[in-house]
Amino acid sequence: MFTPVSESSDALQRNVKISNLIALIFAILSIVLLLATVWLFGTSVSTPFTLLTSLVYLSVIALNRFGFINMGRILLCVFLPIITLYITILLKKSGTHTDILYYDSRVILLASGLIPCLIFHTRERAKLYGLLCFTLVCLILFDPIHEALGQGYYQKGFFGESYYYINHISVIVFIAISASALILKIISERAENRNINLILDKERINTSLHKTNSELKLANAIIQNQRNELKEHNRQLEQIVQEKGRKLIDANEELIKHNHELQQFSYTISHNLRAPVARLLGLTNLLSMKHYEASEEMQELVHLIKDSSLEFDGVIRDLNKIIDVRNEFYRVKEKIHFMQELEQAKKNVGENLFADVRLFVDFTEPVIYTVRPILNSILYNLLSNAIKYKSEHRTLELNIKAYKQDDFVVLEICDNGMGMNLDSYGKDLFGLYKRFHSHIEGRGLGLYLVKSQVESLGGRIEIKSQLNVGTTFFIYFKMVTDIAGQICLENVCCTLFYNAKINALGVIWKCQATSEQYRQIFIKSLEMMMLYHTPFWISDMRKQGTVLVEDQQWMFKEIFPAAVQHGLRKGVCIYDPEQHNEDYRERLGQTSLTLGVETFFFQSYQSAEEWIESQGELK
Repeated sequence: MFTPVSESSDALQRNVKISNLIALIFAILSIVLLLATVWLFGTSVSTPFTLLTSLVYLSVIALNRFGFINMGRILLCVFLPIITLYITILLKKSGTHTDILYYDSRVILLASGLIPCLIFHTRERAKLYGLLCFTLVCLILFDPIHEALGQGYYQKGFFGESYYYINHISVIVFIAISASALILKIISERAENRNINLILDKERINTSLHKTNSELKLANAIIQNQRNELKEHNRQLEQIVQEKGRKLIDANEELIKHNHELQQFSYTISHNLRAPVARLLGLTNLLSMKHYEASEEMQELVHLIKDSSLEFDGVIRDLNKIIDVRNEFYRVKEKIHFMQELEQAKKNVGENLFADVRLFVDFTEPVIYTVRPILNSILYNLLSNAIKYKSEHRTLELNIKAYKQDDFVVLEICDNGMGMNLDSYGKDLFGLYKRFHSHIEGRGLGLYLVKSQVESLGGRIEIKSQLNVGTTFFIYFKMVTDIAGQICLENVCCTLFYNAKINALGVIWKCQATSEQYRQIFIKSLEMMMLYHTPFWISDMRKQGTVLVEDQQWMFKEIFPAAVQHGLRKGVCIYDPEQHNEDYRERLGQTSLTLGVETFFFQSYQSAEEWIESQGELK
């Protein structure tokens, strides 16, 4: 009923609905007023006009309903001031003598100024401000119109001195009410616009979220399908992995078997052939001693046999060195001083060969934890190569450095020797039996051994070389942290370990050992001492149990003297007071002292280790 037929904006439709409601209220009030006046006073000259007023207000609703919204709203705003002026003048002409008619009409005119602010938007400036001005004009001309028609306040015999002052007050009040209504209208419309924008943003967000949700649902469906496919692939892959795993285990076992057989074959070739070759060399030496009895052709043949035998012996020795690199027995890392090892390597090469060499050493990292035989071999091969391939035109200079770089200790050896063209020979440089200076004696084994040894420690080797300028080798040793508990042998009854931090060999007993196990571990310990010459021995015997007297006698007779001969100086035993083996400890200390070994007793491994550190390096 209150909604216009024509399409319009939401704000305009709301204003039209308000105008329809106001018109309906005014129509109902007009009818109620009509009935009240007729009931109380009977009919009068204003009765038809009151009925007309209600019909006009109903026509406003009809006009708005059929799309004449501007006409309907303007009629609603202008009709009330006009009909008010007309009725008040008509009542005064009809003989009604009361000054109330001059005041209540003004109140109606003041109230009518609110109607345009309620039913017009601030964007409809012409209509809004025009209708407000029309009502203001009606209010200002209230007295002039009455006086023009002979119905003025003083013309009717009233004598209030402040009457015209009321007219000024009415205008000021109208302006204040209209301005307040306009301000409220502007504020409410701005708030409404913000709300509309928020609603639009919300709708856009909801639309975006709906679109995103749809995309997510689609993506989830795709992910679920992919997940199902992935599960199926995983299941198939697990079957393949299990099958490959079984094949790999079989292949690994077969490889271990073949590797063991190959190792045995290598040992057979490298060791068992030494005796026949030695005999062959001996026979050729005997033949050489009797060369005077042989013909010249026979002497040449003997010489060739001797050269071939020596060459064969060199090949076997080379094979022994390659096998030693792969032997786990040489995997214990020791605390090594570069300067001491350099001096030892110089002795091995031949100190007389260094008489004319200018040697420059800069060990900013003086100590390294690594395998001593391997470091010794590397230094020996690189130093001997530097001397062997020195330039004939200048004095040999060797610059040897050691420093840290990332997770490596780098050994750098630089010479000013003959050098080489790496573009031509670089790919074969570290190959077995690869030689690049045919006029100099050699077998091409040194650099192969160096590379194999460095890589066996987890490091690498790099080279820079320029023909007739010199060569620099960079040996990268991987820095190690597990130096305090390097396990050399482990079985059910004990663990044999080497602590490079304090240069000590030790055994931790786990349980009561049999006589065979007891002797086996000490034989292995002696082999390690003979190889590494450790000055300290640690025995954690808190769980050792009872040692047979004959085993004790065997140890003092067979093991201790040999260990002392190879560097053992002090022994440390860790015991538990609850073992109550004071006699055994006293006998052990006295007997070992007679053999040249001081033995000390502690109740914890930490205190024993700290004591050994306080002794310094005895080696």
